[in-house]
Amino acid sequence: MGLRLIRLYPLYLLSLALMILSLLITISLHLPTNWTFKDIFTSTVFSIFFLPTPPLHSESVFPLNNPAWSLFFELMVNLSYALVAAKLTVGRLHAVILVSAVFLVAAGLVSGSLDLGGNWSTILTGTPRVFFSFFVGIRLQNLKIRLRLNSFLVLLLAGTILAIDPGPYRALYDLFCVLIVVPGLVAAGSNCEPPKILNSVCWILGSTSYALYVLHVPATAGISGILKKMVGHMYAPESGILILAALLAASLFLDKYFDNPIRKNLAAILRRSLPIASPRSVR
Repeated sequence: MGLRLIRLYPLYLLSLALMILSLLITISLHLPTNWTFKDIFTSTVFSIFFLPTPPLHSESVFPLNNPAWSLFFELMVNLSYALVAAKLTVGRLHAVILVSAVFLVAAGLVSGSLDLGGNWSTILTGTPRVFFSFFVGIRLQNLKIRLRLNSFLVLLLAGTILAIDPGPYRALYDLFCVLIVVPGLVAAGSNCEPPKILNSVCWILGSTSYALYVLHVPATAGISGILKKMVGHMYAPESGILILAALLAASLFLDKYFDNPIRKNLAAILRRSLPIASPRSVR
């Protein structure tokens, strides 16, 4: 649990600082916004402790940085695992996966998709969503499944899944992907090495993925606010392409000079303070 906090917190706190700065600039420039100074203060207090913000002017459980809802559930499931790992047998693990899957199917069919957990109206369904995926991942690791697929084929399958528009069958499509396709891709992807020509690309994607995820909302919010004030509109999609390129470069820089050094120092302190064992296999 300590290692997960160390992994998530540095860039998360940076994202909060950037979003707060963006909102302060928005208010100072008299741009349209539902935020007040009181709202910013309230959400900051809760967000610093990685807790959902009570409903303000939106349904988001983390209005300062909406994607953080999934990080909250990630910490919650890691804490749950830390508390039960010593007593987690294969039978109990299967029971957790089955119960989570049942609730996930019910939630998906009722709501029409698995886009659940980020709002107060769907926050309870975020629990089976993350518990299923997390504990299936544990089981896959324990089974050491050896699905040997060509790495290009894995990438092609993943890209095809992202490109499909399921239309009115969104719930069934989401459930099929989450329950079957994605675990299969994880099992295959974890057992294949990319060709040398893709090594640099994979390294960049791996190094920047978390930073992009946690920083894209604060960055785009601030830049879009400034563009609207200065020129009146966003110049999409050109501005989006430029923002993405800038975010990639910034994420690489932050990974090397900000995130990694801080995490290494914090992890060293944690290891000196606590006897951290290697992850155990479920028996």
